Amino acid sequence: MANKENKIARLAIDDRCEGCNNIAATEEGNFCSKYADPAFHWEGDQICAFATHVKREVKVNTKKLNPLKASKRYQGHK
Repeated sequence: MANKENKIARLAIDDRCEGCNNIAATEEGNFCSKYADPAFHWEGDQICAFATHVKREVKVNTKKLNPLKASKRYQGHK
């Protein structure tokens, strides 16, 4: 085999990537070390999966339970 390097064309980081730990700084500019096209992973409302600078909010749905119905259900299972 010949000494051939496979290079992937990488695009510059998006503005929303600033502050991420996965940024590789080179002479040509700043590039994402995980994705070749980092702007694609910020389209719409989605958040980049490898974004280390974004705090994700986990929504917990707390269902309100009627205590009267809960006691009746409990009595039915005895």
